[in-house]
Amino acid sequence: SGMKGSKIYFSNNGEKLFKAENSKIDILSSEILTVSDSIVGESSYAYASSTDKKNDYYLTIDDDGVKLWNILNGRKVYTWNKKPDYFYKIISGEGDKYLAAFHNYDSQKTDIYIYNSSNISKSLKLQLDFKLDKIIESKDKYVFAGSYFKVNKDDNVKQGEILIVNKSDFKFINKYRHIHLIEDILKYEGGIVPHVGFHTIDITDDGKELIYATYWQDGVGHKISYSKKCKVIDATQKLYLSLIHI
Repeated sequence: SGMKGSKIYFSNNGEKLFKAENSKIDILSSEILTVSDSIVGESSYAYASSTDKKNDYYLTIDDDGVKLWNILNGRKVYTWNKKPDYFYKIISGEGDKYLAAFHNYDSQKTDIYIYNSSNISKSLKLQLDFKLDKIIESKDKYVFAGSYFKVNKDDNVKQGEILIVNKSDFKFINKYRHIHLIEDILKYEGGIVPHVGFHTIDITDDGKELIYATYWQDGVGHKISYSKKCKVIDATQKLYLSLIHI
């Protein structure tokens, strides 16, 4: 997920809880639920958060970047400078790796990095030809989905792309290009579409079937519209299998 909003996590031994709230991190006793310590003033407003239970670390994402905290001693361990546009905790493995996406509007590419909180490193793994909306994973695959970049400020973008890569080495498996993201007739302001993308995407554990649904904004100031259709894809043969009405 994109990890929107702060969350509460247990420490590895289960004795403590920790959470980010505005410009501080509170550490609580899990038995009596009282604050035992706080880390204050080292972070601006935390847009999102995650945990590394392997190392008893807590991650916050703010305007400065991604900050790594040791919740056992209350110290900041490291800061990866620059706030990512999308941040995703990798479900598989030991729980200490994350995918960070950065949109580059000049090159019209999205850079995908892996952050490793155990050895405090990051490495560029992939460049996407679209602006990222969602990341999901199966047992052996990553799926990236998003809409294309605008070439000019006033352009309408109505299409997007899904890319599937091998989890172990990020090698290409399949790509679905020029997916139509608008599933209804536009009604307002001459067909202007300020925002469009994927609001739901999922993959089966075996990585063989993929399902997605889209959203779009029809005209400036109007509410977001959500597709009432979910499309199912055979991810092994690049074939559309069915259409589900919701």
